[in-house]
Amino acid sequence: MEIIIASSNLGKVKEFNSIAKDIKFTTIKECCPDIVFDPEETGSTFQENAMIKAQAAVQLLQSLDCHVANAPGNNDIVIMSDDSGIEIEALDGRPGIYSARYLREHGLAGLLAELGGNPNRKCRFVCHITLVNSQGELVFETEQYWTGTITHAPRGEKGFGYDPIVIPDQYKEENKTVAELDDEIKSQISHRAQALLACLPEMISSIN
Repeated sequence: MEIIIASSNLGKVKEFNSIAKDIKFTTIKECCPDIVFDPEETGSTFQENAMIKAQAAVQLLQSLDCHVANAPGNNDIVIMSDDSGIEIEALDGRPGIYSARYLREHGLAGLLAELGGNPNRKCRFVCHITLVNSQGELVFETEQYWTGTITHAPRGEKGFGYDPIVIPDQYKEENKTVAELDDEIKSQISHRAQALLACLPEMISSIN
C-alpha cells in the first residue's frame, strides 16, 4: 500500500515508515522530482495548514504528469498531509504553528534562552493529519498530542527538530529526551504515531 505525503521532510517520512511498516509513504518530491513543493502555510491552526498542504498536493498531481502509484483522477488515491509543532505553556503556546520557522531563525538555543529559568517547562507536541482523495475531498482528519517538559540543554542525537530538548512524560523518571529514545519507542507513543495510528483504518478502507 502506498500513501502520498504532501511534504518534502524526509525526517517525517522516516518516522511515518517506522510507525506503519506495511505502508509505503512517498513524498511529493519523489513523485515529481523536478518540482519544488513548498506551499505557503497561511492558516491560523494546525488543521488549516494541513489542509492547505493537502490541497496543494492535489492540484500539483492533477496538473502534472507525475509518477505515482495511482493515476491522478482516481478517487482511490490517498494523499496525506500533516502539520505539526510544539506548544510551550510558559510561552503562551508559542511557537505553535510557527515551530519550523522559529527553529530556523532562532534554533534550540534561542528557545531555551527565551524560556530562561522559568520553572514552568510544560509543553506538548501537536500533530494534525489530514487525508484527502484525488479530488481534494476530506477523507479523515485527527489531531493528537504528546506532552512533556523542556530541558535546560539539548541531549541526544536520534531525533530531529525539538526532540533534543523535550522529555516526554512517559520518560520523566528516566530523564530521557525524545532524541535519546529509539525509533521503536517513538513509533508507539509520539504525537505522529498517535495521529497516524488513528488514520490507519481509514487509509486501508479508502484504498481497498
